[in-house]
Amino acid sequence: MKVRWFLAAILLLLIFPSNVSGQFGVRLKYDLNQYSNWNNALREGFSTTETLYPSSYGIGVNHWFRLKKKRVEFLPEIGYARSETQFENPSIEKFTINTFSFNFHTQIYALDMGEDCDCPTFSKQGNTINKGLFFHITPGIAYIDAKGFPNPILSSLPLPNGINRGLAASIGAGLGLDIGINDLLTITPIASYYFYSKMTWDNMVQRTNEVITVDNNLRHTQFSLRFSFRLDYNKRQKRFRR
Repeated sequence: MKVRWFLAAILLLLIFPSNVSGQFGVRLKYDLNQYSNWNNALREGFSTTETLYPSSYGIGVNHWFRLKKKRVEFLPEIGYARSETQFENPSIEKFTINTFSFNFHTQIYALDMGEDCDCPTFSKQGNTINKGLFFHITPGIAYIDAKGFPNPILSSLPLPNGINRGLAASIGAGLGLDIGINDLLTITPIASYYFYSKMTWDNMVQRTNEVITVDNNLRHTQFSLRFSFRLDYNKRQKRFRR
């Protein structure tokens, strides 16, 4: 599946509800990754000591809409993340991974479910924790492009297959807190945990006379900071358009 078709399909999903609200957000992400099986295979096959893709940095852009009567909010998001591992090894130079994702964040404000407000936290009055604290459930899908590069000069055991590309489904959950700065801007720190479906790297490493295919279920702990903007705020009338 080509990346451009993947991104085009996700963009259509984001554009569809664009007439519902003028709110959008930008999210900065830091991931602590666990590629345990791939990492162990490299360590055994090449006697490495480095950890494969221990962390990654990313960015996401989302659109916001919500239920009318209850404080359940939806933030479909397209995102990108990257990680690179350099190796001090005579056979391999580095491994890189680029991830293009679509996540459908569903935020539930359990302490403020029955209230109506100019959300996320624009012009809110009252207890910040009650109105801003939420937990999220996030199903998603990711297109993953992972590559390994042999040492171009010293390699005596080249990678059998240095490329792995494909789709993986994901599910995540976590907690966040909306902090309303003013009528136009909300800042939201979020802590989450994500689990991905099985990803298979065909012919990843070679052991003696055998080429090994390695499966891996990515898990990562994610810390992110979202900046939410509401552009439909009417300064002249000092209210939000409905």
